[in-house]
Amino acid sequence: MPQAPWAWMWTRKVRGKTTTRGLTAEKAKKMELAISNQRAMDKIIDEMREITQKVILETPENPQLLAKTKSS
Repeated sequence: MPQAPWAWMWTRKVRGKTTTRGLTAEKAKKMELAISNQRAMDKIIDEMREITQKVILETPENPQLLAKTKSS
């Protein structure tokens, strides 16, 4: 049985309202890849945020003062 031309549906929020758009099978595959890439980027950004916060919170306020204290 042939598929309808808009057998794939993409739903998202735009300015607070739900929008649905029909996609061809080809566009659905591209959208699936784009969503997967976005999720991978989000994971990397979350990891970067955690590292940045750790560095900021664990670094002394005045590194020069710390260096002088260690050398004394």
